[in-house]
Amino acid sequence: MRAVVLRLAASVGLATAVLLGLVLALPGQRALFVGIYELTLGAIGILAILGSLRAKQPRAWELSPFERAPQRPPRAEQVAELERLDRVLVMASTSAFDVHHRLRPLVRGLAAERLHAHHGVDLEREPERAKALAELGRRSGPGLPMPATSRVVDELEAL
Repeated sequence: MRAVVLRLAASVGLATAVLLGLVLALPGQRALFVGIYELTLGAIGILAILGSLRAKQPRAWELSPFERAPQRPPRAEQVAELERLDRVLVMASTSAFDVHHRLRPLVRGLAAERLHAHHGVDLEREPERAKALAELGRRSGPGLPMPATSRVVDELEAL
């Protein structure tokens, strides 16, 4: 704490000495120099406050984006998987065949994982407990509309 007070006093003293030197050298510009001096004192005060806050809670300042490691871009496998899922969803919105053969196995696998992880239910061994799955419907009908797909995803996330 003593070091902070000494640095603060030295900064104010230096700013005052510079002000006096400038006013003596150029007396006609005194109003300008006093304004700059006031701004300098304000900046010194803000820096002193920030320094004391940082000393009291150093962990709060670790969140700076400049101090964090840069984020890595997504791996190529992740991007490829997202593109594959996007294609499955687009195809499933156009044809019931794609819903049954492409989207259904994907949703069933996700549902099985979530049922087991969150409820301890094995989809294969306890189908009556896992009856919350969507009905299959006809294979030759229209595809699953995007709002319905979104609803199914929401239901899966709620499991």
